[in-house]
Amino acid sequence: TSVELVVAMLAGSLLALTAGTLVYLGHRAWRDSLTAVDLQRDATFAMDIIAHQLRPASRTRVALDVGRIEVETSSDTRAVYLDDQDLVLDPSTTTTGDETVLVSEKVTGFTAGLSGPGVAVTLQLTDGDHQITLNSLTRWRN
Repeated sequence: TSVELVVAMLAGSLLALTAGTLVYLGHRAWRDSLTAVDLQRDATFAMDIIAHQLRPASRTRVALDVGRIEVETSSDTRAVYLDDQDLVLDPSTTTTGDETVLVSEKVTGFTAGLSGPGVAVTLQLTDGDHQITLNSLTRWRN
């Protein structure tokens, strides 16, 4: 009968709507977790590079400024600095064009300060609704 057909169509439509909603929510959760993992990976990579630049230094060979760390070595001066929302590594401040962007268009905070026998670094990244803040203390080798 037509009543049974309408009820069956309504039940089928409800089932299809529920399945579609579940697929959409699952995809959105996957995308959100992927964004969070990307932020974590980018922040960890940048902090590893910064630590690598700082470890061989000593207190007298590190200059800290707002959004900038400079490390003087025996052969040159290296820098990690914030350029708008990019975190940039300059392996030699005397050579132009050798800069490398460590994190692109996600950096919302980058600070560094002397802390005992090393440098405390805070890096904050944001991508859409996701935000991550990493803190690190890198000690001198010398």
